[in-house]
Amino acid sequence: YTGLAGIITDPHLITISSYTPAIPDWFESTRVFEAIGLIAAIVGLLFLVLYTCVSKTSGNKIVAFLTAILTLGTGGVIMLGVIIYGSKVDTDYLQWAFALTTASGCLYVISGILLFVSMCSK
Repeated sequence: YTGLAGIITDPHLITISSYTPAIPDWFESTRVFEAIGLIAAIVGLLFLVLYTCVSKTSGNKIVAFLTAILTLGTGGVIMLGVIIYGSKVDTDYLQWAFALTTASGCLYVISGILLFVSMCSK
């Protein structure tokens, strides 16, 4: 029997299996890009809160520039993962999570552009 994390349980013997499932390279790269996008999104949201809510950094152009760069980078990384995944998987089997990830990548790009416009207009 195969249990959790490849542990094979036998009534007389418990061993750890050396079986590792083969994950395609494109899927690994998609996971890496989406993980980087998640981390960058969290950091970008922290900078956005600093830029909009904290009075000391409210009008600071450096914080605005860093926030805009982070949001554009986040959108780019997320969309890169979406493009890789969407090009390799049959489009008949794409689920709602793919749509939400695509929407979040687009919204991060739009947010970064609007932050740049807001920064340049001040």
